[in-house]
Amino acid sequence: MVRAALLMAEMCQQIGDVAGVYWATAKGLLAIPGHDELLAIRMRTHADLGDMSAVRAEWDAYCRLLAADDWNGAEPSPKLVELWRRLNGFSVAR
Repeated sequence: MVRAALLMAEMCQQIGDVAGVYWATAKGLLAIPGHDELLAIRMRTHADLGDMSAVRAEWDAYCRLLAADDWNGAEPSPKLVELWRRLNGFSVAR
């Protein structure tokens, strides 16, 4: 399910179908909430549209999910942390 959602979102992104990107990623996130690749696609799409409020909303929802009891305070994905910093103009130390 998630692989199909990723493929669909990537294809929609390539042809500029923004609604399709959000639809496909939403379906994948129903299967695995907090999936870092799906969230990365959503965050990049928001940023490409210049909607940094939506980028922040995605990030905040992800952090709330990680803080939920079911996730036992899991740490954010390094991939998403790096993306978050890059999209917000923060330098990423290596």
